[in-house]
Amino acid sequence: MGTHFEPQYSNLFMAKLEEDFLSTCNTKPLTYLRYIDDIFIFWTDTEQELTQFHKQFQDFHPTINLKMSYSPTHIHFLDTNIHIRENTIQLPYIALQYNRICSDTTERYHHLKTLKADFINRGYNPMIVDQYVHAATRIPRTHLLQYKQKPEINRVPQVVTYNPHLRTLRKIARDLQDKLQDERLKSIFPDPPLLAFRQPPNLKSLITRSALLQPTNNGTYPCGKKQCKTCPHIQTSDKIPIPDTLEEYSIHGHYNCSSSNVVYLIQCIKCITGGLYIGETWQSLRKRNKHDQFTITNKKLDTSIGNHFNGPHHSIKDLRILVLKGNF
Repeated sequence: MGTHFEPQYSNLFMAKLEEDFLSTCNTKPLTYLRYIDDIFIFWTDTEQELTQFHKQFQDFHPTINLKMSYSPTHIHFLDTNIHIRENTIQLPYIALQYNRICSDTTERYHHLKTLKADFINRGYNPMIVDQYVHAATRIPRTHLLQYKQKPEINRVPQVVTYNPHLRTLRKIARDLQDKLQDERLKSIFPDPPLLAFRQPPNLKSLITRSALLQPTNNGTYPCGKKQCKTCPHIQTSDKIPIPDTLEEYSIHGHYNCSSSNVVYLIQCIKCITGGLYIGETWQSLRKRNKHDQFTITNKKLDTSIGNHFNGPHHSIKDLRILVLKGNF
């Protein structure tokens, strides 16, 4: 997280991603919580369904990588070990702020004792350590859990691009502060202005860019991977004629064989109507088409795809596939 807005931006992105993904799940967690990039859930179904849930979430977005750890007895989350004792969720310890975090007093005193020993082993005075531990335990936990309101700052910011020659600007502003004590100006600037420096262009910002160029061509295109068996069947078109009408369906978005969570169209180039088949998949278009090709080559005639492309004068070479809509 390099800049101040990145956590907020990441939270907004993940919130939308979670909403879209969970809406597609038949089996969902009992409780789903997240702090920035750490997710905590209660799962009440089978372990196999949990693994499947993680795999689906892992494949839902091409750039999101999710690592999972789980246990039927306890879980490690945000430097905290969480377990259930007598049908109550317990937070045994955290490296710091024991009195605020620990919900069990027995666990709190146990880990405070460990913390005290760690400080003494590092050369701290035992009497000073005892003094601070005792002071921490005297504060009621209910008081520590209360949210503290930050004072509102009404100082007007004066933002300038940083330059070494502007180091005297702070002194100039301080010397002119007496002029702001005028009755009229004092009502406008009740507090001294806040001098803030904006980062100037540096070598990194001059030779690199953080924004990735987005493709502008609508339609579905081959991914270009050497072993991809879907590329030869991709139909690169941004408009599809609607059968029995004079209208066309326009495709908005740039897709390829790796696009996932899409609505796709399969056509037959030998049929007048195109042999339309529309389906949807949360997998990549490549994985979905691999399954369709399997049904054709193995003559699975109980499926519409397998039956059509195994008909007279038809083969898998007549299959064309494209994405109608994606990025749900």
